[in-house]
Amino acid sequence: MKRVTGEIKKYDLLLPIDLEGTFNFGNKKSSIVKIEKNSAGEQLVILPYESSLEEFARWITIQLNKSEHDGKLICPLCGGIIECGNMNIDHVVPRALGGISIPGRCHSEYIDGELICTVEGNLIVTHCRCNCKKGCNSLKTTLESKKMKENGISEFEITKFQKKQRKEDIKRLECNKTLLPDEMISTIPLSCIKVNGRKGVGRGYRKSSKYSTYSRFFKKHGVVNDTIILDRTYELIHGAVGYYIYKENNVQDIKCVILNNVIFNYTRR
Repeated sequence: MKRVTGEIKKYDLLLPIDLEGTFNFGNKKSSIVKIEKNSAGEQLVILPYESSLEEFARWITIQLNKSEHDGKLICPLCGGIIECGNMNIDHVVPRALGGISIPGRCHSEYIDGELICTVEGNLIVTHCRCNCKKGCNSLKTTLESKKMKENGISEFEITKFQKKQRKEDIKRLECNKTLLPDEMISTIPLSCIKVNGRKGVGRGYRKSSKYSTYSRFFKKHGVVNDTIILDRTYELIHGAVGYYIYKENNVQDIKCVILNNVIFNYTRR
């Protein structure tokens, strides 16, 4: 592998302070995620396989948001307290527009009667009903739509506004190749990505249901709507199908998220 060049911004996965231990997010030994500290005192996540990232990120998001509001979960879409059994995890930037499942922390408070949300990361905890209403809109569009409704704007005009915002989001995605915050995004040569730790990667990826969806989106917009995620050593954690679509279309440089405090596939190293 050649030396990694480009605009590199390694992003630290959000974690509760001093969290350490072994966490099992499935029935298999390969579902175990470890959090440990290295010699420099940094928290490192040892991630065994791709699907555990999402389960782990969802669990971390709940812990982060409980600590943000004194043990309570506050819905950023309506401002209400979330009770057990009425909880959902949602994406700030939706998956359909390249949003990824990495832990998020949201601080919600009313200022002069208006609900203000400050979000880090890309996952939030919401009520189930609020998540359904949000649909595939971004958090920003959803909050603006809510404000329009409170001001007496008709549902027809709100739907029209949401469609317009989605078109604008897709245009931004075509231009910037991502809708995620700048501090998360690196630009590196595709050839610098390591896939050797992924058992079976590249075998029959064209048969994947994701392949046809992402290929159509790429042909239309010049970008795959599934952001690639790498660990601190540039090994592929998420986005294998997108990686191969870029590769078969001879894309040289890609936008991705590099998780500085994550080591992927530790058990096979």
